[in-house]
Amino acid sequence: FYFFLKIFTVVFCFLVIKYFTDVFLASVLDIKEEVNYFLQLKYSYLSTICLLIYPVVVVNEFAITTNYFLITILTILILFRFLLILFNNKRLILGKLFYFILYFCTLEIAPLLILYKTTTT
Repeated sequence: FYFFLKIFTVVFCFLVIKYFTDVFLASVLDIKEEVNYFLQLKYSYLSTICLLIYPVVVVNEFAITTNYFLITILTILILFRFLLILFNNKRLILGKLFYFILYFCTLEIAPLLILYKTTTT
């Protein structure tokens, strides 16, 4: 239980810091309205993915012995989330393409790369 609590705390702190960083950057770059809409959409897709991944985790735990199934499904769902955000916000993203690329590289890809590097070395 202690290990779960530790992981939960780290993930929760990561999401809270990421949210406040997004809001801070939106206020600095004067794109608050667009970012608030984008964050609401992004976190609603994230909660939907969490609901979809729960049965997959249960099936993986009790029926499948390898974790490749879980990793594959999770990767597909995250890519699907990204594509939904991209296609549903084409006008917003293309209108402020520089800000979107800046946001995506610094707040979406970089934390995943840092997490990967710290866990594999």
